[in-house]
Amino acid sequence: MKHPTTKLTIVSLAAAIPLAGVAGIQGSGRNFALIAPVTANLGDTLSVGGVPYSDSAASIEVDGQAGKSSQLEVGDVVTAYGNGNHIERLILNHSVRGPVSSVDPAGGTFTAAGQTIHVGAQTTLAVGLSALVPGTKVQVSGWADSTGDIIASRVDLLISREPTQVSGEVTSLDAGRHRFKINQLTVDYSASEVEGVLQEGADVVVDGVSFDRNGALVANEVQLVQPLQVTAGQTGRLEGIITQLTSTAEFEIDGQSVRVTASTKQNLHGGPIALNAKVKVSGVFDDNGVLVLGSLQSLRR
Repeated sequence: MKHPTTKLTIVSLAAAIPLAGVAGIQGSGRNFALIAPVTANLGDTLSVGGVPYSDSAASIEVDGQAGKSSQLEVGDVVTAYGNGNHIERLILNHSVRGPVSSVDPAGGTFTAAGQTIHVGAQTTLAVGLSALVPGTKVQVSGWADSTGDIIASRVDLLISREPTQVSGEVTSLDAGRHRFKINQLTVDYSASEVEGVLQEGADVVVDGVSFDRNGALVANEVQLVQPLQVTAGQTGRLEGIITQLTSTAEFEIDGQSVRVTASTKQNLHGGPIALNAKVKVSGVFDDNGVLVLGSLQSLRR
């Protein structure tokens, strides 16, 4: 799917997936989809968010290309679809792949391809943060917080000449100049044909092999990532960052609305419910697509 071309393709990932809902209840016999980091990879058994699944017959996509289970590493944040304890389709889109531009070991952050990446005690790191130097190429899997910064779950060093990749929200869209921004990165798609509708606020994955003289990434391909498509009564499980907080009972995790009720079992030992907190939840979707939580656990970042 990814190839050196001047054609820009806008692809709806959700439209290509027969998505029945979001779940993660092992052995329930129900269709599921889940978003969580890989916690173990034992060949035909893949643990995602601490739950083991069989992935022997799974269709796997890594950054838009056909992939293999052996490419999935502990800490990679994946979306998986299946039934019972069998994964049928799994998707991994890395948050950032590109050169490091600055490092702040004391602050626990570094920047790459115009993105600010936070690392913590729960991040799987190929090397210590102090060992990163400008120009080093890295690959990051994680979640975006409410500001667009990336909370890293895994950081790897790269030696291959893979294209730069950035995931995030489209801002400052200038259709006339064929440019937009993802945080501090300017994306130039002026030499490309757009198929689909690119809008302000859309979530996208962008690939490019070069930067222009002003530092803009020259895009080869853009994938438009749609929100989860869910059905009332389906179960769901998510692990991620609170990106919008109306109250401690109504908030969003990575853009998905969730609701806490009197019946929700809560474990808040990892910290209070707050904007940019990390949580793990499960529940059932209602008629409005809101995940009504059966369980809520706060996690340390």
